[in-house]
Amino acid sequence: MAIYNPTVDIDTASMDELQLLPGVGKKVADTIINIRDSEGRMTRELLTRIPHFREAEGLWSMVHFSKSETENSEVESEVEKRES
Repeated sequence: MAIYNPTVDIDTASMDELQLLPGVGKKVADTIINIRDSEGRMTRELLTRIPHFREAEGLWSMVHFSKSETENSEVESEVEKRES
């Protein structure tokens, strides 16, 4: 039987969705949302700085950062255009 681990978009997830992640309780989820609202996005670095956040096994395979990933792709595309 296969185990299904859905990925959670840290940049758009609700409080309930964030709490599905291992090591993320109500306080950490609330902090993620507050940082995300003030910064416009969440990054792995910001996430690891949250008090009481712990990197549970398998966590990073269960999350993605859509806004950060989009920005990185746009920057990489711009660099590729300049190098051409």
